[in-house]
Formats: sequence, C-alpha cells, structure tokens
Amino acid sequence: MPVLATIALFTGVYHWNDYFMGVMYTNKQDLQPIQTFLYRIVASASASKTVVAMPAGVAAQQVSSQSVRLATMVVTTAPIVCVYPFLQKYFVKGMLIGSIKG
Repeated sequence: MPVLATIALFTGVYHWNDYFMGVMYTNKQDLQPIQTFLYRIVASASASKTVVAMPAGVAAQQVSSQSVRLATMVVTTAPIVCVYPFLQKYFVKGMLIGSIKG
C-alpha cells in the first residue's frame, strides 16, 4: 500500500502541474486547464518586471509581478497540500517497514 500511495501522489502532482499539454493540444482559451492559465499569468508578469495589469474579468487593479507569482504558487500547491496528510500515514508505514531489519 505505501508504494501505491507514493505512485498515486507523484502521478497526481505530475498531472496537476502539467501546463504544457494544455498549451500544445488546445487552441481555445475556454478549454485550457487552470495550470495553463496560471502559466500565462506568470509569463506575462515576468515579461514586464514592474507592474502587471490583470486579465479580463479581474478587478482593474495594478499588482506587482512578484505578487502575481506568489499568488499562483499558493493556488498550485494548495490542492497537493490538502491531499498529502491523507497519504502521509502510508509514507510513514513504508519507512517503518523499510527500517526494520531481520
């Protein structure tokens, strides 16, 4: 069970962080996954080093590119952080089994 939990977590993290497939296979912005949308926000924030205007639909405020990067990091890590405590017991059990000799 610890092996399956580890593989499931790593596969989930891989698919959650995969923005490139959305860039390659979809042309419409309505069909792109959230990671591709977040990647575009970070890329546009990195292109202009000072102040970034947010995309349409967001309040017309100006925010710094550092704030945009940090906000997208929170959005991308939050689901993984919520799932990890449920899988942590399998990791601990796997380490305990691996540390017992004999």
